[in-house]
Amino acid sequence: ATLQNGINGVQDVNGLSVGPQIEQLLKETQPRLISFTIGANDAGWVDVIGTCYVGNCNTPEEKYKVGQNLQQMALNLSNTLNQIGAYYMDTPPTVVVTGYHQVFPKEVTGTCRDLTGIDADEISWGRQMQEDINARIKTVVGEYDFAEYVPVDFGGHELCTNDPWVQGLSDRQPYHPTEPGQDVFAKEIIKRLESIK
Repeated sequence: ATLQNGINGVQDVNGLSVGPQIEQLLKETQPRLISFTIGANDAGWVDVIGTCYVGNCNTPEEKYKVGQNLQQMALNLSNTLNQIGAYYMDTPPTVVVTGYHQVFPKEVTGTCRDLTGIDADEISWGRQMQEDINARIKTVVGEYDFAEYVPVDFGGHELCTNDPWVQGLSDRQPYHPTEPGQDVFAKEIIKRLESIK
């Protein structure tokens, strides 16, 4: 899903047309909490990482493309939060927008099939891109008093570590969190909500 095709617009899921999630949300009784993790697909993150595996992703062209995608992602995220704020007016629910977990490790020791084809410079740029996505999300969310940005730290549990919280290439959802990783997301959201009570 992306903000344009999934949250704000129709999403094609295996040939099935799924209506905008924002429309489904606004049909329901007003919730006290809305949470979502969105933005990496808007930034073209998976496409760029795919390029890292088969070629060179750390190029001026790729960096420019990601920069353009990040600008559009920020506009789309603002649009989503504007819709929520306008619909609920004076009593919007708390909206929690999480950051993304870091996929690539700081250091790679030995060989790891999940990183075959990606060199150290590409890994470093991939980590920086992830930070840029999170920084852009945090900036947008900070403009709305009913929204909270929640960072998620997978430090030491990225791909190719001893205890990864990230699914590998042969798993069902590569780069997505494992069950322990999802638990970290939940705990970070709860911790932030408790801090603003």
